[in-house]
Amino acid sequence: MGTLRLTLQFFFQSGQHLQVPTIQTSVGSYANFSFMLTEDPNTSLVNIKDRFGVIVMTAFDTVGVSKDPLYKDRVNFTGNTYQKLISFILRNVTLADAGIYTAVLIVPNRTIGSQMLIVKASPSKPQIVELEGPAVDGTNYRLNCSAQSNSQPPNHNLSMFSEWRRDDMLINSSGRYIVSGTELTITGLSYKQDNGSALTCVAFEDQLLKSVNSDKFIMDVKCKYTFNLICKNPHDYVR
Repeated sequence: MGTLRLTLQFFFQSGQHLQVPTIQTSVGSYANFSFMLTEDPNTSLVNIKDRFGVIVMTAFDTVGVSKDPLYKDRVNFTGNTYQKLISFILRNVTLADAGIYTAVLIVPNRTIGSQMLIVKASPSKPQIVELEGPAVDGTNYRLNCSAQSNSQPPNHNLSMFSEWRRDDMLINSSGRYIVSGTELTITGLSYKQDNGSALTCVAFEDQLLKSVNSDKFIMDVKCKYTFNLICKNPHDYVR
């Protein structure tokens, strides 16, 4: 999977919110960067720097030179400074590549633009946790598929989603089940239908980069004291 999309996001840096175009890709894939010049192309020598200030590439005309061992075998210049286009491809992307890349005109010394590279990865193993409980017959029940994002940088603003299974069968968001983000809501809990069922979930920020399955969460549905005593054991009742 290659570069997914270029969007604008706000990032907090040096006490200010910065609106920076973002590029999304995944570990092992590639990213396309592109900056536009406004200066006279005949004098446009440009450095591309990573978030640490390391020079990824120096570009002039149709030539891009990379000397840093971290980048020299992974970058290809695809632009043309005479056409006021600074573009390059970064291959074999790693999580360590995530962050802001800046194009800097050497003479005069001026920043042309910045782009944020977001590198997506599978989230950690999720845990199913109750948001509302206990599970009682006739009530609604909310659960969360809680996982830690492994995508970089940490302020990536990617949304987490979830996929749920009940007794190994995929749960669709319909009928009694509502799947929203990382949450599952089961409406109208039933002791007879739901008690003892096993739920699992996976979390993801990208459909192709899902987490491993959570441990099984066994539903323990309680009953209310009513004239309709449907629970099998006394400990299954709540007042």
